[in-house]
Amino acid sequence: MTDHPPPYPGTPAEPPTDGTAEPAAHAEAAAAAPVRRSRKGLVIGGSIAAGLLVLGGAGAAAYAMLDGGGAQPEAALPASTIGYVRVDLDPSAEQKINLLRLADRLPDLSADLGVEIDEDSDLKQVIAEAVTASGECDLDYDADIAPWIGDRGALAAVPGADGEPQPVWVLAVTDEDAARPALESGLGCGETIGADQVAFTEGYAIVTDGAPAADVVADTEQGSLADDATFAADMAALGDPGLVSFWADAEAALDWSLAAIPELTDGALPENDLKNLEALTTAAGALRVNPDGIELETLSAGDEAVVAPYRASGTSVTTELPETTLLALGGSTTPDAVDDAWEQFRELYDSMGSSLGGGALMSSTGAGVTAPTGRTAPTGPVGGDVDPLEEYCLEASKESLGITGDDLSDDEQMMIDVFMDACTGAAAEEPTTVADDPWGGAGQPDFDGMVALLEEEYDLRLPDDLKTLVGEQVVLAVDSRGLESLDAVEGMDDVSAGLRTVGDTDALQDLSGRIDSLLTESDMDPLATSPADDGFVFATNGAYADELAGDGGLGSTDAYRSVVSPEDVSSVLYVDLDRLTEVLRPVLESDPTALGYLEPLRAAGMTTSADDTYAKATFRVSFD
Repeated sequence: MTDHPPPYPGTPAEPPTDGTAEPAAHAEAAAAAPVRRSRKGLVIGGSIAAGLLVLGGAGAAAYAMLDGGGAQPEAALPASTIGYVRVDLDPSAEQKINLLRLADRLPDLSADLGVEIDEDSDLKQVIAEAVTASGECDLDYDADIAPWIGDRGALAAVPGADGEPQPVWVLAVTDEDAARPALESGLGCGETIGADQVAFTEGYAIVTDGAPAADVVADTEQGSLADDATFAADMAALGDPGLVSFWADAEAALDWSLAAIPELTDGALPENDLKNLEALTTAAGALRVNPDGIELETLSAGDEAVVAPYRASGTSVTTELPETTLLALGGSTTPDAVDDAWEQFRELYDSMGSSLGGGALMSSTGAGVTAPTGRTAPTGPVGGDVDPLEEYCLEASKESLGITGDDLSDDEQMMIDVFMDACTGAAAEEPTTVADDPWGGAGQPDFDGMVALLEEEYDLRLPDDLKTLVGEQVVLAVDSRGLESLDAVEGMDDVSAGLRTVGDTDALQDLSGRIDSLLTESDMDPLATSPADDGFVFATNGAYADELAGDGGLGSTDAYRSVVSPEDVSSVLYVDLDRLTEVLRPVLESDPTALGYLEPLRAAGMTTSADDTYAKATFRVSFD
């Protein structure tokens, strides 16, 4: 398991059993494919990228009203397509029944959409009526839509004649003669569409945002997206496309981003993040309806650096948590992964520290610079016994750091000193060296200096202690017991929360002792702990620590199994929505609509995993 989300979050379904997901299939298909496109000049316009994201999210909701047979939209799109989101307007009988049953469990949905929804509903009509009820369009489904509408639609981004991308809408039609005037009229949604913006191919209407639609058709005739080997391999690995599916050429998207936003290569984007993006090749996903819930699955293809962090074996330790668990977040990792994360943190810390260096918050005189608190520092000559700039900086430092009173601990004094040096400009006036200053000079915490200070003062050895803490697996858990009345929670002891690590018990026990010393020196209560057969537990109270160290039954509960498949996953997120509803009920009683949507929900879960070709993610929500 891993503590990183996959590059494209979502929900993985079970791997196909027909052999289509074999790693060699993707590699061989890609190798045998003709040159798909020249990446030079392929760019994704911001509006198109945004449109794809909106349709992928909001469209999934509206699409939560939309499988059947027949040609798919990719048959009507060119092989140069950068990305697309497909919507099924006529689901298979099973998907339709599952969808309508779930909709029936949300009593306010029909009212909120302004339409009637039942198992006899024509979902295309439901969508048209919902659009009309929203006030965005004035549609008469029977007269304007029914005579020509087909079963599927899509929004795509394709390169135009000048290399610039353009949005293209693809809609299945049964009668081209009836479809053309309806489409050119704008379907009662405002602006009309030019005749050259509408063309037909493969049983689909192609509608552009201004460019000749005939150009898209001509490009498709040279080779369609459906015939592209990489696209076909990705969709075969994805399996059932469900109600909504999407696919994107990540390489082309990155090409556009780097060309359109040069700052991304000038330090605005951390180098490691840029390398991770460059390692991606494609992404695909699908939204599906199950008998008791919905799931979103995503796949991300790329080199080993993309896939390896999400590959794991064995069973998630979340299965051993108490049955009363409200929330659990668990992941597995390796020492190398911790080292990589540590280096990323170092880069982030250094980049943030340089912006807060000596004189960065204030010039050496403090003139004309606004402090983080939003107040302007005093300017002009300083007179009298009290330096107004120092007085101002002291007040600002306490406010920014959340420190009250004058009786300061050593740690609080240290933090104020650092803030004061930067605020007053003293650090810039009196530079120091690493040898003289554990902060590494310049009046700011140097990364290595900070690490050295933590080891010297508190015996914390980083990143080695971090590797010990996360072990082979680590899970953070919060129990529902004690949260029935939030008003009764007065301190951390009243909340049962803890961290369970699968790892070296002796090393974890030693780390626990050193953490306790740090907490005690900071006037904080030490954490409750308990050794486990396979590791160690840190918790907010002793009773929960002992319980976490045992073998609970969460993995055998219906709620957990409805949203989590715990085998060979790199990370697990689990939320018991039934218990969460009870915890939040006193707060939501004044909002019956929110409570009405939350009550039918049972649980939510997300897992990440990988095979030899794809990083996978699965997000599921189940209903009572």
